[in-house]
Amino acid sequence: MALRPAEGRAETDKETAAAAPETWRDCMRAGMELARTGELHLAVSCFDAARQTRSDHPQTLHTCASTLLRAGKTDAACRGFSQLIQLVPELPSAWHGLGLARHGRGEIDEALGAFRQAARLDPKAWRSWQSIADITPDEDERILAIGHAADSLEARAGDPRTKPDIILRVCNALADAHRFEDAVIFARNNLSRFPDQAFAHERIGHCLYAAGAFQPAFEQLKRALACTACPTAAPSTHNHGFDPGKATEALNEVCTILSAAGLVPFLAAGTLLGFIRNGQPLTHDRDIDIGVFADEAAPGIAAIVRQHPALMLERRARPGERYFALTHKGIGVDIFLYEKTARHALCGFSHHPGDIQWRFTDFRPIKSRFQGLTCHIPESPERYLTETYGPDWQIPDHGFASAISSPALYKTDAFARACYSAARARRALKAGDRGKARALINQSPIPVPLQPDMQDASTDEMNRQSRR
Repeated sequence: MALRPAEGRAETDKETAAAAPETWRDCMRAGMELARTGELHLAVSCFDAARQTRSDHPQTLHTCASTLLRAGKTDAACRGFSQLIQLVPELPSAWHGLGLARHGRGEIDEALGAFRQAARLDPKAWRSWQSIADITPDEDERILAIGHAADSLEARAGDPRTKPDIILRVCNALADAHRFEDAVIFARNNLSRFPDQAFAHERIGHCLYAAGAFQPAFEQLKRALACTACPTAAPSTHNHGFDPGKATEALNEVCTILSAAGLVPFLAAGTLLGFIRNGQPLTHDRDIDIGVFADEAAPGIAAIVRQHPALMLERRARPGERYFALTHKGIGVDIFLYEKTARHALCGFSHHPGDIQWRFTDFRPIKSRFQGLTCHIPESPERYLTETYGPDWQIPDHGFASAISSPALYKTDAFARACYSAARARRALKAGDRGKARALINQSPIPVPLQPDMQDASTDEMNRQSRR
């Protein structure tokens, strides 16, 4: 589409400012403004011009290399951070930036070395510790790095000027280190420092849930929901975070990795539902679901994921767990370990008694093909889906959540189900979907008060496009 005259002039003015700045200060100011508005390619031109003017100025080199990294120009970013390190070899942020650039180029060992150097130069560099934890193939180093990141962030929060986003990071880092009690204490002692009270109660609830304290977790999540306002704008019908085509590609690649390790991964839960119903993942899903029988997972899912350069394990995950959440190419991936009994197969979120778990009639995986994707599925997919979603599984249900209402739920605490009802209702409400929030609350086995604006949810909202 051709630019209107005014738009064309504005764009020309920006390009002129980027191409022919008058002074170093002008270059930096113009670059900062362009970077702030997301016009990174023009910002790079400004910072590069500034770098040519003052090639030995550390801050200029750092800003230029960081902007190149944000723009996805990893080769140039590597050169920029390397030049900065030659000038200031003891600068931790330069080594961290080099690590990010190396990782962007797929150079895992080199990236890991750069992150380690950054942490050596600054033991409080929590970002570098977390990057080490994300990519190291060694479990002991991973756990140590997670602990260092939590300690560093917790110490930083001692400064009363610490911003609210760091307060959130402290809670998450303590939880990643499995210091759930410390995270709860920290959150309660710093309620007023959170972005809002809903965030604080939500974090406390999630930590209590992770520790297996479902009833107090529910009380916190219920309070978080009560503090959540619903946007006035109508919810978007487009799921920006989940693309079925990309999800199928990620599913195929993760299954290939697991198969290469000697496992037989199979489609499970909502992913199986999507492929049986539509031949692809559900358009409004959030992630892909993969099952693996635990007796086949001798090397351990955690070890397989941790040692593969294309996969990144959630920091909270530990070897021997029943469920692993990871991200591959921007797509969320849930891997469930199914345990066989005499006549059944069970899977769930954790080993805590009463946590969400499902029981199915025992099955074996069989090979199937869907529009070019060859994969394994349960041998009787219709039976599996009936047990998961009920006899009407072929009929789209806008508000159904298997962690709350599945017929397959087994020995699950009512408060654990209620936690998922409140937490997911809050997420739906934040997205502006009152209908879905109300449907999730109505499934809770423990009563959850409806907010006044949720009581007005219309039939149209309740029946909006299916997301099961």
